[in-house]
Amino acid sequence: MAEKEIRQHNQEMHQHGKDAQQGDDNKDGMMMSGEMREQMLHMHHMQTMWVYWMIIIFGAWVLLSPLTFDYGIGTVQPSGGRSVWLTMEQRIQFMKWSDIISGALLMFFGWRGLTPNRPVSLWVCCFIGIWLTMAPLLFWSPTAVAYLNDTMVGALVIALAILIPGMPNMIMYMKMGPDTPPGWSYNPPSWPQRWIMMVLGVMGRWCRVTWPPSSWATSTRCGTLASGSRASRC
Repeated sequence: MAEKEIRQHNQEMHQHGKDAQQGDDNKDGMMMSGEMREQMLHMHHMQTMWVYWMIIIFGAWVLLSPLTFDYGIGTVQPSGGRSVWLTMEQRIQFMKWSDIISGALLMFFGWRGLTPNRPVSLWVCCFIGIWLTMAPLLFWSPTAVAYLNDTMVGALVIALAILIPGMPNMIMYMKMGPDTPPGWSYNPPSWPQRWIMMVLGVMGRWCRVTWPPSSWATSTRCGTLASGSRASRC
């Protein structure tokens, strides 16, 4: 129902843009009511519900990580024999409690994110993800698995919180633009205009994938890779 009303509203805006030539008239036609914005927000939330469940799952994963991997096994010392501001026991305990607290907070605020119009919870999840990526560096992660686990999960949480679903509650503040870009008389472009960009994109992708291996193979056969100078013959 909400999607139907939004589509109808877009059609009205398009018709108004055709009839009105003045900028003020167009601006008035692009206004959206608060009720329609809330409907769009709820519809977008339903489409991205899986994101918040994934945050809860990652929170449980981080919460159980110290018990699963046991950060006291396979510990490593800083390279070069450098001394750090924490002892090994402190490094283990700080990483352990950092993961337990971060995982519990992710589960709580991810659960709150299941309800629409709670942007603060999503921003908190984002900052927890940032903390997870920084904690192994700050506490000098005692094991490689603790470092990889926190940095990977932290990056995924950041993506799930603000990148994949978009900025929290952006729908409530965004402005609707005209159907055609400024200076254009049509939108979208026709297929004869599209296929040129499609072909160029495929060619660019092909060159990006095939050029480095072929260049490396040619350099190897010509001797440039081994000798550091350009060979005269291949």
